[in-house]
Amino acid sequence: QIGGSVGVVLLLIAGLYWFWSGRTISFSELKQQYQVVRPFVNDRAAVQNAGGMWGFVDRKGKIVVPLQYNAATDFSGNFAAVHKGCCCGYINKGGTLVKSPEFKICDLPKNGKATVTDINGALKTIDLQ
Repeated sequence: QIGGSVGVVLLLIAGLYWFWSGRTISFSELKQQYQVVRPFVNDRAAVQNAGGMWGFVDRKGKIVVPLQYNAATDFSGNFAAVHKGCCCGYINKGGTLVKSPEFKICDLPKNGKATVTDINGALKTIDLQ
């Protein structure tokens, strides 16, 4: 079982992770394969596909944030940093961009705020609420 969720099993097959939610093992029922699966944080797990793109799944293994980012942090509160190309921004748990990828460095959010470095190297605190 994954992170205490009932009815979801994480299988490692041939070096890839698979979410499976059936009662008997059947490869035809395997929902999705991933190269990397990080632990659940706030009911979301960051996953990376074989093409190197990151997204998030819920505890049922359903994709809740499409695998479209070059990198992603775990969620901290309701927000996670995501990287697209050379820049980073922030998404909420539903996958909506709350700050477009326009920063060079994005720290983990805390209490709805985050410290970022803009493309000119200036350090600032932004509000994600």
